[in-house]
Amino acid sequence: MNEASIGNYAEVNGLEMYYEVHGSGEPLVLLHGGVGAIEMFGGVLPLLAEGRQVIAVDLQAHGRTADFDRPLSYESMADDVGALIDHLGFERADVMGYSLGDGVALQTAIRHPEVVRKLVLVSTPFERDGWYPEILTGMGQMGTEAAEPMKGTPMYQLYASIAPKPEDWPVLLTKLGRLLGQDYDWSEEVEAIRAPTMIVVGDADSVRTAHTVRFFELLGGGKADAGWDGSGMSNARLAILPATTHYDIFSSPTLASTVTPFLDAPMPEDNHLVTDDPADAGGGTRSNSEPASDLPSELAKPARRALTRAGYVRVEQFTKLTEAEVLRSHGMGLKALDQIRHALAARGQSFADGS
Repeated sequence: MNEASIGNYAEVNGLEMYYEVHGSGEPLVLLHGGVGAIEMFGGVLPLLAEGRQVIAVDLQAHGRTADFDRPLSYESMADDVGALIDHLGFERADVMGYSLGDGVALQTAIRHPEVVRKLVLVSTPFERDGWYPEILTGMGQMGTEAAEPMKGTPMYQLYASIAPKPEDWPVLLTKLGRLLGQDYDWSEEVEAIRAPTMIVVGDADSVRTAHTVRFFELLGGGKADAGWDGSGMSNARLAILPATTHYDIFSSPTLASTVTPFLDAPMPEDNHLVTDDPADAGGGTRSNSEPASDLPSELAKPARRALTRAGYVRVEQFTKLTEAEVLRSHGMGLKALDQIRHALAARGQSFADGS
């Protein structure tokens, strides 16, 4: 792609999603915060695009992406991002989000792990109580009644200048208020994430620091000393930026210089499927005498590649695996698991009992 940005629309899940492409190289999907748009990243975006292809997105009802008849939810917006990655022809992409976009990025890794290579999470918790109490109070005031008072803010000025229907401002705040008022706890899903993940917060952020450390631990970090050679280091990274708040971290050049080495680092080897039976460990190459693969044809390429590398090419092999064991492989997600489950059921078989 050219260094200049290229704006376009992609039809995903009934939504006309606006996105821009900046730079060239490995793809990075960049997701803005609530009541924001691509522009909020300011000088950070070109810094990120110096070494990669940044696909900056306006989420549903934000920026140049018009709203439609669907509530705002992290899950549905994550499905939009997964569909966009597929629409653009990428097998996998790095995904980075801030605040609201961070929640969407996290759900993309949870719901569509097969399309997420690396994950960068900027200033958001894995459960609603991770925000400071005063932030939750402010979220509770988001709604139609806030529309008029907020027209004096830079957020409204940006929205009014680029939104397809500026009169939908109260609708956006109403939908966003409903989303922000919903309770959630994604701790179990976070523990299952296999994509290398970096958490970035400010030391004066809206997210509780203790919660951020717990987030890091759920991803496998902070469990033990890494050793002199670093061999005990997990795939998770934690960065706390000094003298940085929730309201300036997204435009701080330090954010770009912090996440760039993480994104540039080589990928760790894919996690292979492991069972208690050495005979089922896989990992070998298939000889000409072994049967050809009969894995479901609808499996995404990353999921198929992960299974094949681990030596699993026949549906019947999964009768010796529990569902949890299948999900341990990077590239495998709930969608791929469901596809294998249906293939087994069609043969009158099922996954092994994990009890």
